[in-house]
Amino acid sequence: MSTTFSGEPQPKANGKATHSERRRVGEAVAPPIPDWGHPQAVFDYKNARGNLLYQNVRFPLVTADGSPVLSSKGKPDKIFRLRRPNGKGGWVDDLDDVAQVPYRLPDLVKALVDGETVFIPEGEAKVDALFEWSVPATHIGTGTKNYAELFFEADVILMPDNDAAGWKHVNTVGAALHGIARRIRVLMLPGLPDKGDIIDWVAAGGTAEKLRELAEQAPVWMPHAAEALPEGDEKIDELARLSASNMIGGVSAPRKTWVSASRSSTRRSRPAALD
Repeated sequence: MSTTFSGEPQPKANGKATHSERRRVGEAVAPPIPDWGHPQAVFDYKNARGNLLYQNVRFPLVTADGSPVLSSKGKPDKIFRLRRPNGKGGWVDDLDDVAQVPYRLPDLVKALVDGETVFIPEGEAKVDALFEWSVPATHIGTGTKNYAELFFEADVILMPDNDAAGWKHVNTVGAALHGIARRIRVLMLPGLPDKGDIIDWVAAGGTAEKLRELAEQAPVWMPHAAEALPEGDEKIDELARLSASNMIGGVSAPRKTWVSASRSSTRRSRPAALD
């Protein structure tokens, strides 16, 4: 499954919430209720020709009295639902046999054809934020298959959120692209709070110029045995330390190795753009 705006696992199209079904709100414990009547954001997924395939729609989670439910980040919590056109001007709340594709696929194809570096954060809103800076980006959700060869000989920068899910996403995508992309790097934004992401970084004063500077210094992702680092939060802390140690005085230090399951791939010619 793909990830939410906060970088946490996204629910499947059946409407399962992003967090525990019961969350403490003030002094009371109440089950969150999706407010299906008030979508907060709609993210279009199109094929390479620009035709709409499906949408990912964000809805707020509220309590029985309509009060917003707060996430672990202290922000209004939400739920996502996938839907596809029914051909009659309405929607069906599932994908059926519609294949999932990378977010903003037409823009992604153009960037890859032009040889531009592509950033891969977690979540559509973060991709849109990068495009506001004219930074090519895409989101790869779990369930998206047969996308890796689009990135043949591409230069890719993975952008994790500052949590375990963030690093899992980096390693999942990195493993899929290993042996196909020309270069895969990992950009850990400095100063992120726990569970922080590029949205928080921009709010704290991050700029497009600084992002590009950090990208030039980002260490290379490489497959490595997962047991080489401690588990849990200690692993996250160590990965962050390794990222920081690769940027000393603005000059990239010797490249570090990043955790992932080992993977072997055979290079093939770049496929035609997805239909």
